[in-house]
Amino acid sequence: MACDSSLSFRYPETCNFACDRGYELTTNSSERHCQTDATWSGKDAVCVGVQCPALSTPTNGTMSCINGSSFRHPETCVPCRDLPSPSNGRMTCDAGRSFRHPENCSFSCDSGYELTPTSSRERHCQADSTWSGNDAECIGVQCPVLSTPVNGRISCNTSFSFRHPETCTFTCNHGYLMSAGTSSRTCEADGTWTGSDVACSGVQCPVLSTPTNGRMSCNSGSSFRHPETCTFICNQGYLISAGTRSRTCEADGTWTGSDVACSAFAVGTVCNSGRDLFFVLDGSGSVGAANFIEVKRFVLNVVSAFTIGPTATRVGVVQYSSSNTMEFNLDDHTTAASMIDAINAIRYQGGGTQTGAALGYVHRNAAWRSTSDPKVRTI
Repeated sequence: MACDSSLSFRYPETCNFACDRGYELTTNSSERHCQTDATWSGKDAVCVGVQCPALSTPTNGTMSCINGSSFRHPETCVPCRDLPSPSNGRMTCDAGRSFRHPENCSFSCDSGYELTPTSSRERHCQADSTWSGNDAECIGVQCPVLSTPVNGRISCNTSFSFRHPETCTFTCNHGYLMSAGTSSRTCEADGTWTGSDVACSGVQCPVLSTPTNGRMSCNSGSSFRHPETCTFICNQGYLISAGTRSRTCEADGTWTGSDVACSAFAVGTVCNSGRDLFFVLDGSGSVGAANFIEVKRFVLNVVSAFTIGPTATRVGVVQYSSSNTMEFNLDDHTTAASMIDAINAIRYQGGGTQTGAALGYVHRNAAWRSTSDPKVRTI
């Protein structure tokens, strides 16, 4: 605005109006006069943005403008940001992906995939040029969790997510071979695994024979697979004359030790007469588990030379360390077979060494015969 009397706004002042660059007057009142009746001629001047050509809404699309589609300077018609289709999924928009208000876009996943819990299934381009909701993300459907096989290992190619299309492979530990199942399994689009559960079994050792005039007892049902251990005893009247009393199937498919042979021995009054034989076994920490196994083998070897029975030799065992354990008393086993099984079942307990207390315990608690039959305590 520019006036010829320095903005006195008194008759007969004249004021002229002009708009800034990019704007134009909406009326013909570019000049106004202060009249004798103290009023201005014309109308108030209003500047509006110059008119741009009208924009057309795209076919199968929409258009959003920040000033109501006046198409005047400085109006801007802006879209929402482009939305990408999610990996392993699809996007469908109702305005042809113009990404302008008020377009709606919906999301779905390919077969074998599903939207994450935080994903939005539908999003709207809002008037402020922002999208409602959250970005869509498709992840593989969940398959049941796979377990690591006993005596084996599992390795999966997507960090154990157990989701489609993850693949997991299975291997067995040293000394074991796959005896059932599938070495590689893939999580399918329907949420199930290909193949079947893996089982790892010990490698096969050669079948062991029961010695003539003897018996064999194995701790895994005579499978003769690693790491089974088999123990041999001779029948009454026979002693082990060759071989190893206890043999273990190793990881390389071979047995420790050598074949057992049982030979007859002359039956005399010493081994056939009634007596009470009590073993006091040191099971303290100073002995160690490996040596304790050797102690048990010694006991087995000794008792095999005696005729076991209620009127023949009876055997009892106490294990001691910090405390005393009556493994079995003299009258608990009346046959050699049950007594051998009981000796094999003794577990090393560890702890301190209280030998004197153990001897007193046996003296007080052993079921000695009341006859004059020999009574022997072996430590």
